[in-house]
Amino acid sequence: MSIALARAGWNPIPQAITNSPSARIERFGADPQTFFTVRNLSDQPLKVDVKMKGLYPGLSEFRNRVPLNPTVDQAAGETAVSFTIPANELIALRAEPAPKPPQRSWPQVGFLAEAAPVSVIAPDTTDTLHVAHCVKGFVELQGELLNKTTETEIVSDAAKAKFPNRVLVKLAPEPSLAAEGPNAVALSGPNESSMRQLLGEYLETIERPLTNEPAKCTLAAPER
Repeated sequence: MSIALARAGWNPIPQAITNSPSARIERFGADPQTFFTVRNLSDQPLKVDVKMKGLYPGLSEFRNRVPLNPTVDQAAGETAVSFTIPANELIALRAEPAPKPPQRSWPQVGFLAEAAPVSVIAPDTTDTLHVAHCVKGFVELQGELLNKTTETEIVSDAAKAKFPNRVLVKLAPEPSLAAEGPNAVALSGPNESSMRQLLGEYLETIERPLTNEPAKCTLAAPER
């Protein structure tokens, strides 16, 4: 254990607190490999509550002698855990961050980023129509940034669509966004919220930046 802590390196800012004045907590290393040590400074077994900055659902005792049941607060970005330390003993905690979700594989189509004419096909339901208007609004914004006149329509049936580029919006049990050929994207989900979230993630990868030019600074004349 001492070798692992030495390799990780002592960190002067523990980013953790404990509820007991008889316990001292220190941090070694940094993500993706962080250790916390909690020492019982008293002559009696000590139950401590520890709260640390970071999300560590797999938090474990270094030697796996002490079972831990960490609680992760996603909103606060914190992990809390309680355990008992024998008298005058030190417990080392191994903190590894939660694995990042795999990167999504997005459709490789260009018509949305290019603000090309597009038909958004959506059944007449509140959820699908709201999402369809999100797509329409994105294309119109892209057109403004590209100095292009856009043509976008929302129709309820593919037979009514007049443009070859199409976005199909439909309700389905699981959220999905996939290409259906070089000129079509199918967006589906159980409700408006799930489809909007998926659509937003995708559009962030293809949206045109507001400008490629660096910000201009103007120096004010000195006061006389």
